[in-house]
Amino acid sequence: VETAIRAGQRWKAMDANARRRWDELAKGAKEDYDEAVRLFEAQGGRMHDVTPTKPLSAYMLYFRAKHQAQKPDEKVTDFAKVTGAEWKALSDQDKQPFHESAKKQRDLYDNQVAFCAKSCDQLIGEKFLDGRPSVMAFARVALFDAGTAQENADEARAAYHVVYDDQSRGQETLSLGELKARVCGDERAAKRAAARVDAAQKKRKAMPPPPMYQVPVDKKPKITKKPPPPPDDEPEPFTDNEILNVLRLTRRVAAGRLVAGAITGGEKRKAEKARLRKGVPVLVATPGRLLDHLRSTACLTYRRLAWVVLDEVDRLLDLGFGPQVGDIMKKLTNGAARRPSKVLVTATVTAQLKDLAQTHLHAGFATVEAAKDEDAQESRIATPATLSQAHAIVTLKLRPAALCAMLRESRQKTLIFVATCASCQFHAQAFARDEMRARWGGLRRRVGALHGRLDKESRRGAYDEFCRHGAAVLFA
Repeated sequence: VETAIRAGQRWKAMDANARRRWDELAKGAKEDYDEAVRLFEAQGGRMHDVTPTKPLSAYMLYFRAKHQAQKPDEKVTDFAKVTGAEWKALSDQDKQPFHESAKKQRDLYDNQVAFCAKSCDQLIGEKFLDGRPSVMAFARVALFDAGTAQENADEARAAYHVVYDDQSRGQETLSLGELKARVCGDERAAKRAAARVDAAQKKRKAMPPPPMYQVPVDKKPKITKKPPPPPDDEPEPFTDNEILNVLRLTRRVAAGRLVAGAITGGEKRKAEKARLRKGVPVLVATPGRLLDHLRSTACLTYRRLAWVVLDEVDRLLDLGFGPQVGDIMKKLTNGAARRPSKVLVTATVTAQLKDLAQTHLHAGFATVEAAKDEDAQESRIATPATLSQAHAIVTLKLRPAALCAMLRESRQKTLIFVATCASCQFHAQAFARDEMRARWGGLRRRVGALHGRLDKESRRGAYDEFCRHGAAVLFA
């Protein structure tokens, strides 16, 4: 301590020229440290990661209890000598409470180390103790949201859904750093991890989303609520790439006379201009990028334009692209030598769509509706005679046990309905585990999930697999 005081006094007495040498040394050491940290994190490491606190021995617990009770004025080293002699003089019966307390801490430490070493999939369903002094409550990891945590997920991505046994605390969504800090009982680390999550979320909200369509600054689309996704029985709309692929297949039938191209917001305008210069008889485009080329690309000529087809017009209007669609229709109509034929394809007819049709279509435009075949027989929906339905009213804690009992009794194809997408994914992952299969007798049965968060191919694959196997179980 005295050496540090004298060094501080000498440092204060130095002038700028005398300090320059030491400043350069400190700057070089800081650069070396930053480079070492960068290489460490590039290899998958993480600085200042949360680790469990090592447990105290029985003697250290005794020493801490004596020191807190007496609060001596003497030095800690002198007090430790006296306490060590007293500890040696104690009988085994007097030492027993401290040994038991040390064993509990050791077991808790081993559980914390094992919990922190598990991967994200292994943490699902694991029960842990929130060791923070202000909480001290048991909880379990109910679900890991893989859509929220990407491949290079860090602490700033909350993806672990935690449910507490105490219903008053409810459930929370935590990041990996918060979860480890709570398991290790580190209050300050938990607060730091939560602050990093809040800062990352605010940063993501402040950053503008990547544009799907390049819209000019002077005329931005009106921001509207995102329309709900289509139900499972309604076919999803074609994307620009899918339409382009259909046109390429049609080109083969037309003996190469049909050339199609696409311009979207995900490619550089320079490459799109190069394709437009060669000539594209059939052009598939998104509204924002097409309007941009109509305003700024001189090689895009449409004097011989014959047809204008707007697909999924109702979806475009719901997404707020009504002003762009109106400008596109005006420019194409005014720039063409003859008034082109216009077709609007839509699944629903709204008031906004009617106004668009009356403004940009011919006065006597025709409406074509896709009707059902009159000769087709009317389909009747009836419950199959072989279908048996069952339900049981049980408490929340007994629901997994009751479901296991029902699946053990039924060896046939089973469809289980749950309330939410998260619950569907959780039950499918939980009942597919080997230890859970042994309880409900499903070692050779297929388990699948079918919910709205899956893409179309995954939903179709889960349904086909459920239909193929005789004793499959499907959560939906």
